[in-house]
Amino acid sequence: MCYREFDFFGKVTSISGALYPLHKEDQRAGIQRELEKIEMQGDDLYLPTAPNKIVKGIQIDSGIPLQSAAKVSIMITFNVADRDGDQNDIKPEACIFKVGNDCREDVLAVQVISLLKDIF
Repeated sequence: MCYREFDFFGKVTSISGALYPLHKEDQRAGIQRELEKIEMQGDDLYLPTAPNKIVKGIQIDSGIPLQSAAKVSIMITFNVADRDGDQNDIKPEACIFKVGNDCREDVLAVQVISLLKDIF
């Protein structure tokens, strides 16, 4: 299972490299083209950021290129269901994929948000 997981999200992450040579106005269409090539293998893939969320599909038209100095970071929305819940209760869940970027500021921001959730 972990090899399929790594392969699937490796393909999603590699979209960033395919977009790098494109002009900004062509990147969104490029994401969609690349997402259309990715096939789901198995029904037990989970989001790397939330192992309790099972990926049911990709919203092909959801890809958004994000501003980045190093590479083209992308945000993609997946259709997911809770692992222990109703498998037919499918909800959207967005993930950001970054390649070649320094993620220390991002990690710090996530930690601060987590602390604020606990406080309030």
